[in-house]
Amino acid sequence: MPAKKTTFKELEKRLSLAQSTTVGLISRLEQKKLVHVSGDKDDKRIKYVEITPLGEKFCNEAKQEMEDTEQKLLENLSAGEVETLLSLLKKINLKSKDI
Repeated sequence: MPAKKTTFKELEKRLSLAQSTTVGLISRLEQKKLVHVSGDKDDKRIKYVEITPLGEKFCNEAKQEMEDTEQKLLENLSAGEVETLLSLLKKINLKSKDI
């Protein structure tokens, strides 16, 4: 299970986002009460972001919705066709990182 609390800096790195983008994103999530922001008691430059119970609920619901949608999209494909599709999508994804 991923950590529920991390620093802004770590989140920037994991999402490959600029600092300003990360701060804006976290600010919007905080306004919606999906995350909680706190400072480090020893180093005021460090800020932490932590998912709230409401944020976890939202993530779980979104995950279920994605799984349901994926199942509907793939229900008419055979297991071999699904395997081929996923393989091709992985190749496209890898190549898109080079562009």
